[in-house]
Amino acid sequence: MSCLLLTGLGSMMGTLEGVLTAIFDMNLVTWMKKWMLAGIVCFLSLIVGIIFTTGAGQYWVSLFDSFAATFGLSVVALFEMIGVMYIYGHKRFSSDLEMMVGEKPGIYWQVTWRFIGPLIMLIVFISTLVGCIMNPLEYDAYSVEIAALVKQPYPAWAVAVALLLAITSFAPIPLVAFLRYFNITKVEMDIPASVKRMNTTPSTAAIMNNQENDDDEGSDDSGHNSEV
Repeated sequence: MSCLLLTGLGSMMGTLEGVLTAIFDMNLVTWMKKWMLAGIVCFLSLIVGIIFTTGAGQYWVSLFDSFAATFGLSVVALFEMIGVMYIYGHKRFSSDLEMMVGEKPGIYWQVTWRFIGPLIMLIVFISTLVGCIMNPLEYDAYSVEIAALVKQPYPAWAVAVALLLAITSFAPIPLVAFLRYFNITKVEMDIPASVKRMNTTPSTAAIMNNQENDDDEGSDDSGHNSEV
């Protein structure tokens, strides 16, 4: 039991840090300390997680797993491929890889990234969407009369929650694209350090300082050795 608890805590630290870093680097709450922000996020997550411990927790887990994770990830992956290959450009992406690894990707990777990958993700997205429309959302409920599990449809409000989960998981992508395209800078916050990674952000300042200190120590050691 303790092993499962520690495993869950360890996996959640990375997820939590990803959320905190994004909020902290975007300067959304400049007046708040990072430990305070972490406490608030953990408390809100605790409130949301309480529904999974109720008698209907199993049904909520199934709903969240199907629409907040699986469906959203397929849409995000499709947007990523389109953004990198057709907006950023496959030529620029190949040049970046050549700069980093020393050679350009071959024809196999070019065809896979530009055509096969987006096509597969589009088919997965469309098939999932069609399946949700044609097959109503159902859950397994125990029937006392026949002493077996039977299929029961989710109520209308649960279907609305499922749609909300699915939309909110990928809604920021088209929203930010809309703001960028029409240059609505008053709505979208200007965060060049976090998005473009050209400058030091609050979460990376300590790392950069440690690296600079190591470089200074290395240069001092080399200068001392040359004098000797």
